[in-house]
Amino acid sequence: MKRKHKKNKSMAFITGMLCLVVLLAIVPIMEVSHEQLNTTSTFDWAGIDELTVTSENLQNGVWDDSIANTERGKNLSPQLSWEKAENAQAYVIYMIDPDGNNWIHLISGTLTKEEVVQGEITQVNNGTSDTGYIGPYPPAGTHSYEVYVFALKQTKTDYAGKVNAVCDGIDKIAQELDADAAGASGNIAAYGKLTGTYTK
Repeated sequence: MKRKHKKNKSMAFITGMLCLVVLLAIVPIMEVSHEQLNTTSTFDWAGIDELTVTSENLQNGVWDDSIANTERGKNLSPQLSWEKAENAQAYVIYMIDPDGNNWIHLISGTLTKEEVVQGEITQVNNGTSDTGYIGPYPPAGTHSYEVYVFALKQTKTDYAGKVNAVCDGIDKIAQELDADAAGASGNIAAYGKLTGTYTK
């Protein structure tokens, strides 16, 4: 009986050691996969030319009421202008609220000029849309609203995200815009950014 008890203890010890070895082998693989996932989710902005973007609706870092979708606002897309980019066939504009889970307020669709007048982008009053504009309507307090103008070497027919919905962040959007028709990177010729706040 004693001999059998010792044998069971030995088998349990061996089984435990094997489980430990397998676990130690799996953990590094999981860590590498997690690091790779984080690496691929971040867009490399280095080396891309920058454009200067301006707006008549942004004063001292604050967006005026006319662009807001509030009782004080008119829900009109902001006036925007930017430099002409070399090798660009088209432009696309995004406005995102990073304080509101990367909520998309504007996707312009394809543009072939370097300015949009106020109210030019079609309003989205409810629901979601592939393109269009819905003004800031923060639930409370102050939110930042970031405008990105992307100059593209090739035009796109589909754009990442939906207006009036959350997105995976501007890095993910840039990754998709940077891919040309063949899937190769380098489609963004230049970009510009404009940031302002709005308080409800």
